[in-house]
Amino acid sequence: FFFQAEDGIRDPLWSRGLGDVYKRQAYALYNPNVGYCQGMNFMVGFLMILSGYREEEVFWVFVALTKYKTANDQIQMNGIEGFYMDGFPGLLVAMRLFKEAMAICTPEIKNRLDDVGFPDELWLLKWISTLFLYSLPMSMCIRLWDYFCLLYTSP
Repeated sequence: FFFQAEDGIRDPLWSRGLGDVYKRQAYALYNPNVGYCQGMNFMVGFLMILSGYREEEVFWVFVALTKYKTANDQIQMNGIEGFYMDGFPGLLVAMRLFKEAMAICTPEIKNRLDDVGFPDELWLLKWISTLFLYSLPMSMCIRLWDYFCLLYTSP
């Protein structure tokens, strides 16, 4: 799927790495409205490791993670597709919600960052666009992703 060459023969140089995800851009072909954005590679790589490199499974799990809906022109966090859509509407909502939660849960940290003029976008953008895979240890990411999947797949 991710690593299938046009002639149907698997390319051994790419079969265990992320190179062919970029090369083939399977998700971009599946969903041309979104295409490919930075940050997706972290999620696909993480899913590849967790799945034991089952490429088709990873592709469909990633598709499920990105399902995104809008209702009455209001953005809903029903998937991460909004992180990558034009204008990044879902990412902006997630960043706002994170900053609001930070102001409530850790106001001293939030205030200190504000006092020194450290823009949230410098650190928060990468954290959220990669669902924390860029900045947290894998063991913590596994627990966090378990929570996300439980939270967003429950009826």
